Amino acid sequence: MTGLGYTLIHLTDTHLKHPGELLFGALDTWERTAEALRTAGHYRPDAVVVTGDVADCGRDIYADAAGMFARAGRELGCPVIVLPGNHDVPGTRAWTGEVFTGSRTAQGPGPGNDVHFVGGLRLITLDSDDPGQPAGRLTDEQLHWLDTVLADPAPDGTVLALHHPPVDSLLPQLAGRGLARPAELAGVLAGTDVRAVLCGHYHHALSGRLGGVPVWAGPAVS
Repeated sequence: MTGLGYTLIHLTDTHLKHPGELLFGALDTWERTAEALRTAGHYRPDAVVVTGDVADCGRDIYADAAGMFARAGRELGCPVIVLPGNHDVPGTRAWTGEVFTGSRTAQGPGPGNDVHFVGGLRLITLDSDDPGQPAGRLTDEQLHWLDTVLADPAPDGTVLALHHPPVDSLLPQLAGRGLARPAELAGVLAGTDVRAVLCGHYHHALSGRLGGVPVWAGPAVS
């Protein structure tokens, strides 16, 4: 994603397992993620945004993942901004460590709800997981916090990132697994400086609109 002089690399759904453990017995998700991060260097990004499901099925790989993202940030010379998905355990000590949140300038309700600035571009992350439910959810507290933050426009606009897309997948098996009550989020974004919404979760590429705001769901790195 490139605009207003900024280049963002969007990655999602890395589904990292314990080192040496393969996804579906065949896929090395660590190597796939490392390769994606190496390739990001060709684009000289201003930031890398990882929209959740860092781990697979809640595996406690966060300390190792944080180390990998920290190394990538140093090599790329930009922040790597990470938020949780429904497979993640955001309350763990590793998740809330400064490696995942070190570039944030403000924090909202709970881990994963953060504000980051890249120059004049503001990136806001939201934790959309609703534990035990197939769809994602934003609480009234999160929406109120977001509304308060967006009341003050950023110099170069805002990009919002969350795991669950506020638009439906075209695949029947994913029906009802996006963000529940997307109209509530659309109401908060209306008339603000939000330029785009980045998501994951569906494991396939998808574009759409939430009100007048473009939405992009990225394919899974895994």
